Amino acid sequence: MDLLKLKNISADSNHKSCVITDLNDITSIVNTFVYCLENKKRCLITDNTKKIDKLFNEITVVLHGKIYYLTWIHLIMTNKYLSRKYKQNSNFNITPNIFNIFFVMFIDKYYNKIDRASKNLIGCKNSYFGVYDSFNDYTNNVENKLYFSYNLFSFILYRINEDDDYIMGKLFPAIKMDNGKIICDKKAYKCPSTFKKINDTYYGIKKRKVFFDLQESTPLSSHNLNKELDKFYLSNIMYNTYIIKIKDTINNCILQNLYKFIVNSYPFLDNTLNKVVYDTDNYDYPESSINLFINKVGNKKNMILQIDSRYNTYISSILKSISNYLVKLSTLNKVKVIPRTINYEYHGLMIHLVSEIYYIIVSLLIYLPYTIKKYTSIENSSYIHANYMFSNSEVMNLYQHKNNLFNSNKIYLQSILLKTLSIFTYDYYALMRTNEELDIIPIKKDMSNSTILNLITRSQKAELAKTLIWNTTNNIYSNINKEFIEQPYIIINLDEIDNSSINSTMKIYSKCVSNTIPIFINVLYNENDLHVSISFKKQHSNFKEAFDEIINQLVK
Repeated sequence: MDLLKLKNISADSNHKSCVITDLNDITSIVNTFVYCLENKKRCLITDNTKKIDKLFNEITVVLHGKIYYLTWIHLIMTNKYLSRKYKQNSNFNITPNIFNIFFVMFIDKYYNKIDRASKNLIGCKNSYFGVYDSFNDYTNNVENKLYFSYNLFSFILYRINEDDDYIMGKLFPAIKMDNGKIICDKKAYKCPSTFKKINDTYYGIKKRKVFFDLQESTPLSSHNLNKELDKFYLSNIMYNTYIIKIKDTINNCILQNLYKFIVNSYPFLDNTLNKVVYDTDNYDYPESSINLFINKVGNKKNMILQIDSRYNTYISSILKSISNYLVKLSTLNKVKVIPRTINYEYHGLMIHLVSEIYYIIVSLLIYLPYTIKKYTSIENSSYIHANYMFSNSEVMNLYQHKNNLFNSNKIYLQSILLKTLSIFTYDYYALMRTNEELDIIPIKKDMSNSTILNLITRSQKAELAKTLIWNTTNNIYSNINKEFIEQPYIIINLDEIDNSSINSTMKIYSKCVSNTIPIFINVLYNENDLHVSISFKKQHSNFKEAFDEIINQLVK
């Protein structure tokens, strides 16, 4: 207890443990330290991500599956220095993090200021102390900045400043520099090439710069009708939000470089309103083209990709590019980039006159009056979201039981969705986009498999008719002399994507700011995986209920 010199936190003489698992409980940490010091016991600090059979060092730390070591002298000296160096005038909250073990004396000194409702003592943002480390190069709204090295398991810099090239600060007293080596606990470590002496006072960690080498551009094929839909999406402000699983090692620098890679790869996404923010809970910026965010939940990080619906047709390519950069390219200093341009074109060079005439009659002239009955005033209700992740066995069962009428899994999935819509949500148009095609399908009541297949087949051959249907209906719906009309369109996106992209996508949300669209359906699929997302207004919840019942039967 003399070594720690604590005044306010009293040690419990009945405490006999040498193990610390709760980094939020300062009293328990103190009790363990005192017990180990007084009884000359080795101490284990662990998050239980790795099993330790025997302790060989004074202090062993298990964190995120890795093992680190620490001496009592170094721990106590760091505690003393932080306690002397910094003052705390305001109340603070203690959160669970490994750095608390170096702030025991500081917390004891200001023990009466501990308040759960106050600002955090240590954190990346909105804290009194912000800590940069090997995995985190980001702080926001912190009063004091420190740099921690996991290799040395020590704070090495304080009084941190940043510029475009360096994170720089003064050396901690426990850290010395000698002939290009870092001395810590009397041990010499080879100085990393990124660690530089700035001047007599400051040292810095060089930020990694990435050069993007632009190659000759290549076109992305897009259905010509997408150009017409773009205006509709833009005026009503529609966008998709993808929540993507990522490695915890992704930092702010990687996120910023990823954004540059994506915008260089898809120049049409460049927009001054785009947002790229690390560690945020606010990721709703609908007027941009693409946004990238990192959202931290505990020790886990998720990436939030938000994209304007005008560019949903390219999502399979964009998700693949994101995965490719994070897995293969993020460690490179020079990255080759092939810019992609949009090439709008009709799919199919021949005009199928019979299909064109048939589709105009069946899907426009006869069907349009039924959709007009669906004009309803918009209810100011937010969208409800439902996400379905199917196991490999469920996907296999689903595909194995498809009707012989459907010669592909894509058409089968389209059929399931259209059939379900035809139960309750009929007399709407389905704007159904796949990787290659864009169809406008009238949703009739209780459609059969043969009816659905016929409509899909006809739509794929009636390119001119679809343009006419869209222009006609959109002009009528847009010019109705009534404000705030819910338009009778159901938007369906089906994207066949690779395994890495579909397995990393946790959730998908769709939203229309003008509230004109009643239901959005997003499907990510391949031969082995299936992810279905439904975004709907409360008054259309019967579609979700019908889908639940049908899909449960099909995957059994």
